[in-house]
Amino acid sequence: MPGAAQGASAPGGGRTPTPKGFVKYLVYMQNGVIDPSTPAPDTGKFFQTEVMGRSPAEIEADRQAAIAFYRRRFGLDFSGGDTDGAASFGPFMDARRNDYRAYTVSAENVPAEGWFVDGGGWMVRIGAGGMTLHGSYGGAGGQAVPSGSAMVFGEYFVHRQAGRNGRVDPIVIHFESERPIIGRPDGVISFQCALSHPEWGEGVAEGIAVPPLLLEDGRVKVAVRNVLTFPPI
Repeated sequence: MPGAAQGASAPGGGRTPTPKGFVKYLVYMQNGVIDPSTPAPDTGKFFQTEVMGRSPAEIEADRQAAIAFYRRRFGLDFSGGDTDGAASFGPFMDARRNDYRAYTVSAENVPAEGWFVDGGGWMVRIGAGGMTLHGSYGGAGGQAVPSGSAMVFGEYFVHRQAGRNGRVDPIVIHFESERPIIGRPDGVISFQCALSHPEWGEGVAEGIAVPPLLLEDGRVKVAVRNVLTFPPI
């Protein structure tokens, strides 16, 4: 029953209960240790074709949906190309080496190592000089954002593994930036995305990324924490 507790968690495993008043609750974390001198091989094309399994026509339809979103939400026009003033539009994929995983999925039994999460879609980056955004976000008067800001549109693809849940189908959640992703001077980045899922309805993802931790061997450890709830409030 949606929103009801689904059994207690235990040290040896068990289903995480859904918080009262919610339909679904998830927690993602990135804890990957990476060599920053080595480029990440993951691409937006790989996400569309290999993760989402889309055909060229389906990829183009998704691209057009993203273009429509950015125009509606932020007043950006990419209908004639991949730039609009200081804004640039293109595909993206979260680097797999960052080890993004879902460690909590309410009403399901997630192992201690979590379930791997792929994320990708279409990103907008704001270049030098920043710019003023309109649409439903900025309104007629506009909201100024600095260079380095970004917005995203795409999917989380959670690779659910076989186990006590009796299910192996993936969890696919659509996300759209509610507001620009803007880094603070100290390097901390927070983000908020509107979510949608065919079973759980509308939701929200709210998270934070802190500057990577430099290790003695020159590698870095990334740290992202992301909480997802359905409904959003």
